[in-house]
Amino acid sequence: PAVTLAIALRCGPISPSDFVFYILAQFSAALAGAMTYAWMEGDAFKFAPVWHYTASAALACELVYSCLLIFVVLNVATATRHAGNQYFGLAIGLTVSSAAVAIGHVSGCSLNPAVSFGCLMAAGLWGGFSGVNFWGLYILTPFLAALIATISWLALSPAPPPSLNTGWDKANHVLAFAALAFASAWALWPRPRHGADQGRPCHRVQPRRHGGRRGQETHVPRSE
Repeated sequence: PAVTLAIALRCGPISPSDFVFYILAQFSAALAGAMTYAWMEGDAFKFAPVWHYTASAALACELVYSCLLIFVVLNVATATRHAGNQYFGLAIGLTVSSAAVAIGHVSGCSLNPAVSFGCLMAAGLWGGFSGVNFWGLYILTPFLAALIATISWLALSPAPPPSLNTGWDKANHVLAFAALAFASAWALWPRPRHGADQGRPCHRVQPRRHGGRRGQETHVPRSE
């Protein structure tokens, strides 16, 4: 969906109606695939920051590598000067592989809002939505990356893309950019997490005094 949005915003061969159908098909297929995985494995897959990495680190990784992926797709698969090339699949595949190796252990390397939506929705339907988090991080971040990558591609492109009369006029572009920027900023703005520590055991180390010889005390740590 993020690549679809980027191609549409650059006046590619995708009309607004086609864009809606593309998005519906991608999100529906992702949910069907995630539910099939949950049925086969007995548990659903959830995207979340891995190991000790924070949501900010996962957000930075997803944003940077989503921008790189979309920028590569715009260059090798949509630019007229590269039309008919035979290496677009290799370039896109190597970008995805590089991202998986680089950030897979940090964020899980989604880079795809449809895959993120399908996995998170399947996890919520399978085991309850209370344990499913990071919706905005994994679903809206690639769309924000599409906005940044498209602006960068248009700024660096030696020639503006030809108008294909797909229905994406200037007003639609402005509204799409503004709505996407607002939604991304709202979803990614840090908020306090109320009750995040409720139900977690609190371990504190306190000294326990044991009597030794007269005038001496022995301090032994105790976990409570």
